[in-house]
Amino acid sequence: GDVKQMLSQLLQLHQSNPAITVDVLRAGPLQNTTLDLVDALTLLPLLQSLLASQFEEYTVASIEALAMLLRSFGSLIATTYHSAHEGVGVDLSMETRYERCKECYTLFEGMRAQLHELARQGSRKHATPAAKLLSSMVEVLRLPPQGAQ
Repeated sequence: GDVKQMLSQLLQLHQSNPAITVDVLRAGPLQNTTLDLVDALTLLPLLQSLLASQFEEYTVASIEALAMLLRSFGSLIATTYHSAHEGVGVDLSMETRYERCKECYTLFEGMRAQLHELARQGSRKHATPAAKLLSSMVEVLRLPPQGAQ
């Protein structure tokens, strides 16, 4: 099936029923498809909202999917975002990739506080190891130290 169409439908369904998003993440169709940066940009806000859920199953599904996206795109995002953004002439495809990587970087960075909070909470036994794993994986993005600008 068409990944973009599936993600578009998932985005619409997520608003009214986030459990559908969790079911899709758990079923694994995203792991068996080829995602691109546009797909990652579609998924990251959904995953961020699931990360903040009161339901542990939603949080765990989000952490697992975020880890998959980080494995798939982390080094591309970091390399592109941190590269000297200066070029001779105009390279529209590189400019587009830079903007997408910058947006992904910002979305991941915006989840850091939530992940650290999840990692500190002892009550979420299943979420804690996953949050710690993702927090350490976020280092792939070469984020500045917590609190630094």
